[in-house]
Amino acid sequence: MKSIFSAAVLLMVMNVVMVGCSSDDDDTPFSLSEYIVGRWRTVRYEGYMDGEKASGSIEKNGKTSASYMEFSFDTSGRCTYGLWMQNSYGVSQWTTGEDPYYVHGNTVTIGTGSESLDVYFDEKSHELYLRGTSKTDYGEVLIYIYARKY
Repeated sequence: MKSIFSAAVLLMVMNVVMVGCSSDDDDTPFSLSEYIVGRWRTVRYEGYMDGEKASGSIEKNGKTSASYMEFSFDTSGRCTYGLWMQNSYGVSQWTTGEDPYYVHGNTVTIGTGSESLDVYFDEKSHELYLRGTSKTDYGEVLIYIYARKY
């Protein structure tokens, strides 16, 4: 009787171990080239002036604020983008453009040559972010602008 009980316990333990070790991981490697396709909109920013942090959300109460950027990546390697600003007449399109894009590693380069812009992909948050620096009369400014797929 003791050996039957031991065998039953051993079978249960093996069953739990086998279920726990099952391959639920997706063995397909992540492809940013495929994931990037679609529409992305800016959602937040982080800014630093001389090392002091200032940050905020581009979304307020679930609604997009007065200005935001949108990127649309297609499967043929084209990116359309726009910056929208709200004026006294409502939301108006301020500027738009279209350029080729290239994916290399976790970086997406929009445009070519000196007119290109690198956008980085954060694997943890699945957000794209822009990083920009500028020197002003008030000090050096560093800004990160984050976008999410929607």
